[in-house]
Amino acid sequence: MEIVYPADIKGDKRKAFKQRLLHEHPESLYVDLTSQEKRTNLIFYTERNLIWKSVISKYFRYTKKKGICKGCQICIFESADHSSHFQTINLYNSGMILIQGNEASLQAFEKAFPILKQTVEEETTCSVKEESEDENELLPYSPVSTSPTPSDELMTEQATHVSSYLQCLPEKMALLEIEMSELKQLILSRPDEFTINNLKAEIKDLHSINMKLKAEMSKMKEDSIQRERKLEKNIQELNEKLKEQAAMYLQLTNRKSESPNNNCTESNLQLHQEVTSRSSTPPNSMNGHVKERTHTPAPSHRTPETQASVVLMMDSIGKNIEPNKLFPRQRVLTLHCRNIKRVHELLTNEDLGRPQCIIIHTGMNDLHSLNEGTAKAMHEMAEKASQTFPTSRVLVSTLLPRLDVPPSVIDKINEEVRHSCSSLPNVHLVHHSSIRPWHLYDGLHLNQDGVRIFAKTIKDVALGRSPSAGYKGAKRNVGMQPFEPSGPSSHSRLPQELQRQPMTSEWSHRQQERQPYTKGLSQRRGPSQQTPSYAQANGVSPTQSDSPLVNAVSETPSNHTNALVMNTTDDLSSNHSEIEPAAASEV
Repeated sequence: MEIVYPADIKGDKRKAFKQRLLHEHPESLYVDLTSQEKRTNLIFYTERNLIWKSVISKYFRYTKKKGICKGCQICIFESADHSSHFQTINLYNSGMILIQGNEASLQAFEKAFPILKQTVEEETTCSVKEESEDENELLPYSPVSTSPTPSDELMTEQATHVSSYLQCLPEKMALLEIEMSELKQLILSRPDEFTINNLKAEIKDLHSINMKLKAEMSKMKEDSIQRERKLEKNIQELNEKLKEQAAMYLQLTNRKSESPNNNCTESNLQLHQEVTSRSSTPPNSMNGHVKERTHTPAPSHRTPETQASVVLMMDSIGKNIEPNKLFPRQRVLTLHCRNIKRVHELLTNEDLGRPQCIIIHTGMNDLHSLNEGTAKAMHEMAEKASQTFPTSRVLVSTLLPRLDVPPSVIDKINEEVRHSCSSLPNVHLVHHSSIRPWHLYDGLHLNQDGVRIFAKTIKDVALGRSPSAGYKGAKRNVGMQPFEPSGPSSHSRLPQELQRQPMTSEWSHRQQERQPYTKGLSQRRGPSQQTPSYAQANGVSPTQSDSPLVNAVSETPSNHTNALVMNTTDDLSSNHSEIEPAAASEV
């Protein structure tokens, strides 16, 4: 029979309705359904709880009893090893009996319920007969009297009370047994004193750890606030410094625009164009070209402002080098390259244009990551620069000494680079043999003397002169053989933009300063000890020389010859006293 709830009953009222229905129909089996109309369990109410417990235990073959809260539980199994659980029957002290299991087990119990109920009725009848017989045995024997007496009526009434008491006694004993099992479970489930003390200690430790974490969080919050304030202060200071530097840069730009050296740029470029065109014409047309130069001014080819004639790609070693003092009359672009990978990225940049000279110094930061593969990486870098800029003069600087790397390792890498780059056409190696470990102020970066030597060596190779020349004021030997590149190339001559050109009369104040030095030198040497020109030293006439610089010297009037010779003395600025010592001003 199914339990049908009225539509207006919900929640706890459904439970009360079910209890009332079961009490009104004792020992009637009901089916409890879910909201999806599925059978969940079977339930019925009885006042003969102990008899039902005994009958169920006898009816099912494999059972196991155990106590539960407010009742007893009988687990029914399919086999003796109790491995396959079949059904569970809960007998509560209130008289409710709940049968749980799958659909098949519930159907089996429904079929067995009439048999179980009949057995319970028989057991109840037998127990009543036994109790009555026991009562008769307890009563004293007396002769039968034909007429009732008051004492007989009293004894009959007492026997009735005793029989009712004895009938309730087994049920009360069963309830007492169940309560004892529940009490035992409660005692066993209660933790002992040792466990309680451990739990209290753990709670205390957790509380202390929580307090420490709160203190650390508050401290971290204060530190973060202080750091934010400090960061805001640093940002404000940096903004002020940037504003000051911008103002100084504007002042410096205005001074450079007002400098008299800028007036010489156009005339120098015109003379450079004339020398280049003269070197490219055959000897028989030289005179006609000279006449044409006297009547028609040479076109002015200016380098676009977005392009530089010299590109410096250096790591932190080049931070103390001032490009404007290293090449004062050239447009110089400085790019910071921490490692070889960065150089590869910059070489593919189209904004570099077509520079006359590219100077690369990197690879020191790749020693620990690439190890012996640094030489191969430097060769690939030089090869890419040579292929990307075939008309440019590419200078590759070798590795400098450092205290955390053995000198033999650096020498081996430099030797491999020299050997592998010898076949590249327009690549020239810059060897820093004059730089020693005592030129490093921190074991890695150069001090002031090291910066001077480093910058001088780079400029010597860029200008094609011997790196063994002296420092500031060292005169270039015009008759000396130009610097030989690392490999045979048609680009071994210096770029035209890097060759010093004769200055006009506006630069005569520098010529006057150096005329006494030149004049005294020529007087000491005498006529026979004059240093021959490059063309005389090599037995080449001015019209047969391949060097535009030599042709310019041989065909320039005498008043410009001294200026050209003096212009090769690599002064980096007009005022040497204002140059900082760490900026390679004495190169």
